Formats: sequence, C-alpha cells, structure tokens
Amino acid sequence: MRFKNQNGGEAPLKATWTGRYILDGFVIADEYQMFDADGKLVMLGMNYRSYDSKTNSWKMKWLDALNSAWLNLGPEELGGVESAGNSISFKAQYQPNELHRIRFVNISEAHFSWRVDISTDGGKNWNDAVMTIEATRSTE
Repeated sequence: MRFKNQNGGEAPLKATWTGRYILDGFVIADEYQMFDADGKLVMLGMNYRSYDSKTNSWKMKWLDALNSAWLNLGPEELGGVESAGNSISFKAQYQPNELHRIRFVNISEAHFSWRVDISTDGGKNWNDAVMTIEATRSTE
C-alpha cells in the first residue's frame, strides 16, 4: 500500500486485505488492516458487498472498526458502481467536504490494483492516486 503525502511523495505502508464469501455466498466480506511505518494499526475494517439481482446493482458498506462508523460505498446518489472492461469504480462521501473515487483496475485471477482519488470541491478536481494498493492473491 502506498500513501501520497501533501508534498507529492509516497510512503509505503503495510496492509493486509482478506476477502471471502460469507452467508452462503450471497455476500463478499473483505477484512482490511493497515499499519504505519512503526507497525501501529491505523486502519481496521470490513467491506461488505452484495449484488442485488432485482436492480442489477451492488450494495456495499464499509465498517470502520477503529471509529465504530458505517459508510455507504457507491450509493446511487453518487453514481452507484460502474463497471467497464477490466475496471470497477464508485464514490463515497467520507467527510462533508471530502469525496473519494475508488477504482479497481488491472483485475486478474491473481492480482488487482486499487486506487483512491480525493476531491474537496465536489468532484470538480481530483487529487489522483492518494492511496494505492497492489493486491496479490495468496496461495495459502
């Protein structure tokens, strides 16, 4: 995982992302942990993703375990979830003045790249790739 600081430089951080099917395969649960350079836990949470076949859309939520907070991911009012070719993208409103655009790209059986762009002006301008994850499937 790489985090772009305010000066434009990047800081590598250690993270783990463990995804699995739950609830008889109807839901995908992704557990995510991120640690700073000193090994301190700085992010801990779960994504829950379920496909609604009636509306042909994904319903997703993030549980921020460190702050006991829920967040809607890709809500319809922000454009829902878009899938095009080998990429998936959606938006989330993390704070009143901070919009995140999350993109999964370079998706294959063994790998995907994950990017977060941030806008503080309602999506007119974006600070691209503020956070980047290169995820590789473990053989364990």
